[in-house]
Amino acid sequence: MKVSVIIPVYNAETMVEKAVLSATIQPETAEVILIDDGSLDNSLRVCQDLADKYNKVKLLRHPGGKNLGAAASRNLGLINTKTEFISFLDADDYYLPKRFYFAKNILSRKPDCDGVYEAVGIEFENDEAKAFWLSSPMGNVGITTMTRILDPDELLRSLLQGKYGRFHINGLIFRRSILKKSGLMNEKLGSMHEDTDFIFRLAIVGNLCPGNLEKPVANRFVHHHNRISAPISKKKSFLNTLKMHMETYRWCKRNGYEKEKALLINRMTIDCNQTSFSGNRR
Repeated sequence: MKVSVIIPVYNAETMVEKAVLSATIQPETAEVILIDDGSLDNSLRVCQDLADKYNKVKLLRHPGGKNLGAAASRNLGLINTKTEFISFLDADDYYLPKRFYFAKNILSRKPDCDGVYEAVGIEFENDEAKAFWLSSPMGNVGITTMTRILDPDELLRSLLQGKYGRFHINGLIFRRSILKKSGLMNEKLGSMHEDTDFIFRLAIVGNLCPGNLEKPVANRFVHHHNRISAPISKKKSFLNTLKMHMETYRWCKRNGYEKEKALLINRMTIDCNQTSFSGNRR
């Protein structure tokens, strides 16, 4: 099995090398595609150095060096992949040894399996970063994983309900062929929930199978610049999630997924009924 690893990069000059090396050492990795998303620090230079040093590493940029967001950056990587299997990695995170070992066995045994999702762990840069994370809306998240083995046709409902956890895009590997049904990432979502919308669509059109849900295959590296754990008002968080659900709903409507539309309407209705903006912060 050969895998293309896509890494969008924005202002990650001190962390992207660790991410790249964690991907290149995996025996299944055929190529690592870096996409500089208009970084304002020295990320572009670091990425170029890595591309010059390692044959597996390729560097791409948006026209004019623009900053277009994570969705557009991952899409640029997707359309330039050359392998059957594709995986993502955030530039400030890293893979653990034998990242693809468990998933490879599943995909080789199950030709009808379109992708495998697995657990993702967490590492804190320091005590300050840990305190920052614990005080954020993500503070209750340790290992990001599904807590129950689910059939593929149960996955979307479970993800929308949040009853059995969720999985991070760093823990996903999928067949390139599924993109013909799912499409690329929704660039209207920019860098906010674009990965969740993409996962929802993969779950709708394909057979996503559970892999190792207990032992992480990758780690998030939490530092004080993490966007996902940054303070955000309750109203803003609600509106971001609502926008994502609406985009997934519109995609379902365009493609005739009636049952899935109903699930999304139910999720949005619950969110609206449960949300109060009496307090400005979570």
